[in-house]
Amino acid sequence: MKDTLAPAGIAWLIAQGREKLSQPDSDIQDWRAQGLEAWQVELLRQQQALRRRSRHRFPWPERWLWTDVSLSQASDHWSATYKAGLFPTGEPVVDACCGAGSDLVALAARGEVLGVDADAGLAALAQDNAAAHGYQVGVRAEYLPAALPLGTRWLSIDPDRRPAGQRTIDARAFSPSLKQVLDMAHRCTGAVIKLAPSTRNEDDLETRIDANCQRVWLGNQGECRQLLLLTGELRQHRLLGDHRDGNRLRSAVLCEPAPQSECDSATAASQPTIEVYRAATVPPQQVTPAELGSFVFDLHPTLHAADLQIGWGIEQGLSPIGSPHGYFTGDSPVDSAWLQAFEVLDVLPWDDRKIRKWLRNVGAGQVEVKSRGLYPLRMQVDANAYQRRYSVASGMPITLLVARIGDRMRGIAARRLST
Repeated sequence: MKDTLAPAGIAWLIAQGREKLSQPDSDIQDWRAQGLEAWQVELLRQQQALRRRSRHRFPWPERWLWTDVSLSQASDHWSATYKAGLFPTGEPVVDACCGAGSDLVALAARGEVLGVDADAGLAALAQDNAAAHGYQVGVRAEYLPAALPLGTRWLSIDPDRRPAGQRTIDARAFSPSLKQVLDMAHRCTGAVIKLAPSTRNEDDLETRIDANCQRVWLGNQGECRQLLLLTGELRQHRLLGDHRDGNRLRSAVLCEPAPQSECDSATAASQPTIEVYRAATVPPQQVTPAELGSFVFDLHPTLHAADLQIGWGIEQGLSPIGSPHGYFTGDSPVDSAWLQAFEVLDVLPWDDRKIRKWLRNVGAGQVEVKSRGLYPLRMQVDANAYQRRYSVASGMPITLLVARIGDRMRGIAARRLST
């Protein structure tokens, strides 16, 4: 993984910067008073900003040093912990394209691990981040696939999706390419390959993946985080539940931070709560859009990414309102980690004047605006702009769900039941 932070900057952060950041109440003036140069102060300021960005993704953000790109591509702590649990406890794993080490640290918690990354600066950063978590690991600055150690049995790999500095979803442009990654995985007993959920493959690669890999879509905190390809002996794993039908089934997994009220220790806080849904896809043409019921449901993006939202909805007695990738509806409330639920109050034309009048009449305060499944209307809704336009300081909280009903755009006024 390439990045823009100079090797000298990374070396200084490891040698001195981490200690400076750990000083209580440190700020720019304190650092300048200590005689630091402007570029060193800027590096520390950047690290503070990156740690703030990472707080919702890592339970101990103060233990990490990052570059901007390495944080953007890093697995969050709970996803990394889930993936590490797919490997046999205690057996050596190679973490290829380890970046700043988020997966490396999670793998080190379960046993021996060797990190490999083409960027020497990131390799040093990964080793230092592991040490900050209490793990002494080896990390090599070498290029793959040539650097994959002979005899590697278990492989975790996150190919660089920004090889030219710009993010890409084209698997041919990854470094190493997805074809090379699959070739490496084929030589191992089992591998976990991390991809973006929207990764675009050529037909021949899709055929190869279908024949040799189990797809798992991983999400938390309201987002689909990554697509995993499991190979070899990892295709059938206890953490994925029932696997009688093999690769025909797709898996969607939620690995959420445990609620603070349920955590008695730091160790408990670091463990994800797991929800697994595994099923075959249901063709959209087999489902007829339903009339709007008493409740509307926004199914988790991980179900949509895995194309499992229709089957899951049917099991819960729900039907899509319009597009299969839009909102679902039903006449009874459903409480599940796989959705957000709303009670319907009214259905309005998506007309600014009429919506403002309705909001005034009901005494609306904070207005949340969400949109999903507007295709084929080809309409764009700037939810944040509408929230600012419609919200006032006090009053009843209202959610406006912008959706296609029939061939019209509607605003479904609703009361949120779950987050």
